Amino acid sequence: MGPSPRALPRRALDTHLRLAELEEAAGRPDAAVATLERVVELDCYAEEPYRRLMILHAARGRLDAVGSTWRQLNLRLAELDLDVEPATARLYRTLTACEEIDPPRPARLRS
Repeated sequence: MGPSPRALPRRALDTHLRLAELEEAAGRPDAAVATLERVVELDCYAEEPYRRLMILHAARGRLDAVGSTWRQLNLRLAELDLDVEPATARLYRTLTACEEIDPPRPARLRS
């Protein structure tokens, strides 16, 4: 007997997440992003694919895409009157935090 019909969407989600991992490991980040975007289409309320998308975008220096992924997730969850999980919010803050760097001091002129 095969998997229950209720288990099939979860298996599809897991299979796509694994494919995205393989694409990333093979050095194909664009393919990994496309696969994760497909996962979001399959289940627009699952936070895991959004987290992975934000990580991939951040690794490529695409903070604009991190922000748009974050906003998309928040909008989707708001449809269900839900907030993002604390772990997802922490990840977003970590990925978008700017390192504080002391500004360079102006050189003093010698008289």
